Amino acid sequence: MSFSKTFTTIKKFSQDDYSNMAFMPGCALSSYSPELVKSIIKYLRSKLPGINVLMQCCGKPMRIVGDMKRFEKYYGYLESDIQRLGVDTVVTACENCYMSLKNLSPHVKTVSLYEVLADVGIPERDFSHVTPVTLHDPCPTRYEKSLHEAVRKILHQMKLEFEEFKFNRTKTQCCGSGGMLALTNPKLSREQMVNRANQTQRDTIVSYCQECCNSMTRGGKKGVHILDLLFDEEVSTSLIQPKMTTIKSWLNRYKTKRMITKLEG
Repeated sequence: MSFSKTFTTIKKFSQDDYSNMAFMPGCALSSYSPELVKSIIKYLRSKLPGINVLMQCCGKPMRIVGDMKRFEKYYGYLESDIQRLGVDTVVTACENCYMSLKNLSPHVKTVSLYEVLADVGIPERDFSHVTPVTLHDPCPTRYEKSLHEAVRKILHQMKLEFEEFKFNRTKTQCCGSGGMLALTNPKLSREQMVNRANQTQRDTIVSYCQECCNSMTRGGKKGVHILDLLFDEEVSTSLIQPKMTTIKSWLNRYKTKRMITKLEG
């Protein structure tokens, strides 16, 4: 279903300075909040006129469980969409998408959204009044030093005081959802969510992976995406993400697809 036309699309805008680039929100963010994805696209287009949009799955879950025959088939859809857009650079919001493209599509330049935001600037935000939070680094990008620095630069720019986990950056620990663990061993997955979430005394854990945010919430804390803090007024005020059900997640993904297809320009 993730690769079906119901949940995938591309949007090519008029030629402009950044027509060689495409933004790829990823499945998790699209399932979480169409409105958040829309706000990010609007902001990127204001800073990088001409940037296109690529809504497609990177196929990592299929690859992780070892279904390589089908993975190779479906990953070809992503490659085809990149070719159809005619881009040489993909900006990813998802750490799994980032690593998939970086390792499997070396002919494409893969850039993290957080590196882009750290470079072009962020919306004006001031969280100096907020109780300090703890920052969780997603494990897929544990060795991406420039990404770690970009995220921390953004947090400093928004004046949000944060603490580090003892195990962070290259030594960060899995949130409990990695490697399809929640499906293959739900008990162990939940234990790791609780274990990781309770490695800090802080109530709020900020991350730059939506699945990590979900895991920290399941582990007993308040998981919040850094993009919520930048682009969602309600969540950035309450520091509480809305609860998701499986049906609502799929519906949101469809809404994201519809929103992208209706974008003008």
